Amino acid sequence: MKKILLIGLAVIFFMACEQKAERYSTSGPEVDLVKGLLADYQNGDWDSWKEKYADTAKVYYNQWDDSITVAQSMEGHKSTIALLSSYGFGDNVIYEKILSDKGNTWVNLWGRWEGTLKENNKVVVLPVHLSVHVLNGKIVQENGFWDNSIMQNALEEIEEMKNAPEIEKTIMANHDKMIEAWNNNDAEAFKALSSVSIIRNSNGTRQTNNQSEYTEMMNQFHTGFPDFKVSLDSYFLKDGKSYINWTCTGTNTGPFMDNPPTGKKMEIHGYSVWAFDSNGLAVQEDAFFDNMDMLSQLGYTVTPPKAN
Repeated sequence: MKKILLIGLAVIFFMACEQKAERYSTSGPEVDLVKGLLADYQNGDWDSWKEKYADTAKVYYNQWDDSITVAQSMEGHKSTIALLSSYGFGDNVIYEKILSDKGNTWVNLWGRWEGTLKENNKVVVLPVHLSVHVLNGKIVQENGFWDNSIMQNALEEIEEMKNAPEIEKTIMANHDKMIEAWNNNDAEAFKALSSVSIIRNSNGTRQTNNQSEYTEMMNQFHTGFPDFKVSLDSYFLKDGKSYINWTCTGTNTGPFMDNPPTGKKMEIHGYSVWAFDSNGLAVQEDAFFDNMDMLSQLGYTVTPPKAN
């Protein structure tokens, strides 16, 4: 009798495990449906895209209260795409199918959407999360969440440039060119955007006094971090100066500051004030960032002084 009871408990245990496993998956027809939806969106195949929704499907974007129709969702996507020269999610998308406590099948998607604006070639990156309710092979509800302000700010920059005085237009245009010069370690491109006697102060200390010293500093970063990249997070202009928030990333696989590579990654957030002359050329940068944070990420340590 005891043996039968143990066998019965084991069967119940394995059935429970099997039931639990079925509630979470990364494959199946519902996942394939959402993958197809994404492919249709990226290919602009709106007829196929629309067929994946039920006639009464409800769509919620960045809120829970007021739904829109599939037709309205499609028009919204089209209006955004019309502003772009390219767009898409790439291959780095995560899918997860779940069975809710109410027995409903949902597919969650996490992806990195990237689009390039036609007007100024600015690349906009949006982390996106979709949660899609699938019933009888059709999408009956879609919830989508992303930071609208990222795209809105990029579009406002375009409008600001259109309405700005010529000198400000030049400065704003040079922002992207300077970022490109930094990322490509292009000394000649940087020299075309700056004064011969450009100076750079780092956290209040003079670091460079001319173009040659500045571009040599750029080269030092690219030697230490071959995958070095800087991105402009936000900025505003006032009285001929530009106030910039930026992010630098890279992997230390080369010698840096006379030290051997550590193989570690860094991500540094900083702030710079750029001054320009009447022709829109950069004459001075005052950069501020947490140097100790960078060194710590690279694995350096500080030895406290010995007591006297």
